[in-house]
Amino acid sequence: MELKSAVQTTGRSTRAGLWLRVGLAGALFAVLALLLTRLAERPSLRVRSDWTQAQENTLSPASLEVLSRLPEQARIDVFLRPAEFPLEELVIVAQERLRQLLLSIRDSSGGKVLLFAHDLSGSGADAARTRLFELGLREVEAGGLLVVSQDTRREVLRLRGDLADFDPGDPAGRMGPPVPARMVSFRAEEALVGALLKVGASDAPNVLFLRGHGELDPDNIELMGLSQLKTALESDGYRVGTHQFATAAAIPEDCRVLAILGPEQPFQEGEWAQIKRFVESGGRLIVAPGLENVPEKLALPDLLEPWGVRLSRNGFVARAPLGPGGTPQYGTNTAAQLWLERAAMNAHPITDPLRRAERRVIFNGTRALEIGRAMPGGTVLPLLRSTEEAWLDLPQDGARTQDWKPEAGERQGPFVLAAAIVFPPQAAAGTPRRTGPQERPEARVAVLGSAVSAINATFDTNRDFLLNTFNWCASRDWRVKVSAREVPQRRLDLTQPESVQRVWIWIALAPVLVCLVLGIVIAWRRRR
Repeated sequence: MELKSAVQTTGRSTRAGLWLRVGLAGALFAVLALLLTRLAERPSLRVRSDWTQAQENTLSPASLEVLSRLPEQARIDVFLRPAEFPLEELVIVAQERLRQLLLSIRDSSGGKVLLFAHDLSGSGADAARTRLFELGLREVEAGGLLVVSQDTRREVLRLRGDLADFDPGDPAGRMGPPVPARMVSFRAEEALVGALLKVGASDAPNVLFLRGHGELDPDNIELMGLSQLKTALESDGYRVGTHQFATAAAIPEDCRVLAILGPEQPFQEGEWAQIKRFVESGGRLIVAPGLENVPEKLALPDLLEPWGVRLSRNGFVARAPLGPGGTPQYGTNTAAQLWLERAAMNAHPITDPLRRAERRVIFNGTRALEIGRAMPGGTVLPLLRSTEEAWLDLPQDGARTQDWKPEAGERQGPFVLAAAIVFPPQAAAGTPRRTGPQERPEARVAVLGSAVSAINATFDTNRDFLLNTFNWCASRDWRVKVSAREVPQRRLDLTQPESVQRVWIWIALAPVLVCLVLGIVIAWRRRR
């Protein structure tokens, strides 16, 4: 009877009940998992814990404060690609650290930062190229870049130079003992949070391009125009306009930066006085001469000399291009085209990012600058220099053209090609101008040896240099100080006895001891 009863309890109805309970439990588990997943996607309910030794996944208090104060939603588009030898492995490490940082920023922003990673090589390549075009970019350099944007404002950050610094070393030992490549620094958090602060800022400085003296036109879309510079400034958060003394005698009070690029005629005396008063009261000025010689008084050279920069009125700095076999080629106007690399850049907030990223600047038809005596309490610093092989090619006698050959009487390099001037406001200029309530008033002048450096034809190369120049003049410092975190090196030095002993304890001895303890516990429980 007992055996028959036991068989009956496992009949068809019993098995159906068991299957029903199992199915119901599985369905409830699936619903619970879906609910928990949905809850985990809500930033307000998410709890994060950083157990890494260097707190690699924890943002600094300064970064968290910036994220909490973002006025609107920002977007980060990420475009990553491999790097070339010998940086390929280091770039992979930097990219992984960048991904973790981006996730931390997104999760800590409370939904104010949207993150989009684009595939440049797979099925999403077409969509990635479309987005690049929308952002005004043509290509992605080795290592990759990301774009922080909000409405029409955007900031481009490149992995190499902006987010991390790399030293390629000398792995092949061409210059001596082999030196492996290394990552010098990783400052992506500082750069990213600074970019978010920049695109989210409500401040829109007013930039005015002076017209009426043959200056380059910011609305001209031809090769010699400045339309690309204007577009880049507007994307950077500036309000861009023009000013003509013929229609308004005084420079507007809300003008943050006045740009005089390529004047071919001298100023009138009243115009001269207005520009001088604007700068010496604490205004900001960017100037660059045109291609025509302006020997008359009240031209750019006369404006700049009292502030500490002497600008050559005649001739252009030239350097013979190298032909086949590395021989210098003379007699061609390509000598007026100067490619300026890291060695040509001095330390300054304008050029420091370019030096770190190994960027180049191209100057064509540039004048020579000489550093003179600065204004009382001020400084004059060179930004760009030519090489010693350069010379100042003067026009032929009775002609306006050069022969592009170094001759007796023509000065030899190196020459200063760009300079930055800073000095305190002058009492005679009137009430000091301030760029902000907390900003100390001071005059800033950036002098470029050539206005051609800003035209559409060379803008792709000089974009960062030009934007850095305008941002320095406008006192737009978006850097957020973040303490550097070095990722600990988790390596065992097997040449040290202590390291070998630790390896033996944890790999060989520890498992045996754990098994022995478990065996004793199991044997004791069975005896009971």
